[in-house]
Amino acid sequence: MTANARYEDVAAVNSTLAWAVGSEGETGAPREVLIRWNGTAWRRTDLPGVIRLTGVSADATNRAWIVGQAGPGDPWGESPYAGRLTASGWAPATNGIAPGAVPTAVATRGSTTILVGYRPAVYTAFPVLLQWNGSRWESPPLNAPKNEGGFNDVAVAGDGSVFAVGAGNDTQSESGGLILSRRGGRWHTHRIVSASGRVDLFGVWGGSAKEAWAVGVNHGNDYVDTPLVLRWDGTAWRRMSVPLKDVQLLSVTRDSTGAVWVSARDRGQRDIPLLGAPVLRYAAGAWSVHYFPRTYPARAPELDDLAAVPGSSRVWGVGSQPRLHGSLLKNFGLVAVNR
Repeated sequence: MTANARYEDVAAVNSTLAWAVGSEGETGAPREVLIRWNGTAWRRTDLPGVIRLTGVSADATNRAWIVGQAGPGDPWGESPYAGRLTASGWAPATNGIAPGAVPTAVATRGSTTILVGYRPAVYTAFPVLLQWNGSRWESPPLNAPKNEGGFNDVAVAGDGSVFAVGAGNDTQSESGGLILSRRGGRWHTHRIVSASGRVDLFGVWGGSAKEAWAVGVNHGNDYVDTPLVLRWDGTAWRRMSVPLKDVQLLSVTRDSTGAVWVSARDRGQRDIPLLGAPVLRYAAGAWSVHYFPRTYPARAPELDDLAAVPGSSRVWGVGSQPRLHGSLLKNFGLVAVNR
């Protein structure tokens, strides 16, 4: 795949259409990477003026969105970018995004498109959540406290429910984890259960108002990262134990068989020094651990995002494979699929 690159997000529409995004050349002049799966191969599309893509989403009605950052143009050195797929190709759609906002993810399904991220401030940051109204982005009435922090991921379920997750910096919050949902037309703020220390949530999948999964990490007071899996049953988020420790969970999806897939990053390279990138699978009430094999000895590969292919048990994974390139450690773009 692309040298010196990292893919950050992937979206699958069917077996012949998927999108993946990221960036390359981060040690020099960064540039976006946008590739499309046509059922046989991945093909690249270049966009002018974009330096990094962090999120992509597409649905069966041929709606597709990408988000990230464009070139310098504000006090923070980057400008927010959002683009949507039109009949003539990708077109910028940034109207309504405040300068200085940093989009991290986007989700589209049916008539609902949600963009999330954060807005940096001098000593902190503030969450950003916007909805596309057909011509511009606008802030919906969240009915939620003005937390500090930011969103990392968002999901739109088949019934229109929305789930957004991230990390909060609210000094009044014990955990710092951030979950917001829209169910029945109203927005709700959720608290993280059974967590001590700081919580970062990186990935979310939503099936309906009564089913969702969120994953991340609990940074304990003992300086040990504990993987965090939360399952929403329509009433409460319940924490689930997993058969790995000292890892961060990055992404979650569910395939058409009902199996839930979670990608992980090994922080210390102690538990799995030789096996590769860990992927958890939950089916029939039990977890199993699988590994995307490492191909180079420098460091294990990482799968930053997973996306199930609708109507099948296949799952796309994207990320990068760090390896020595001459005397430098570079990221090589990684796209994988389970068999």
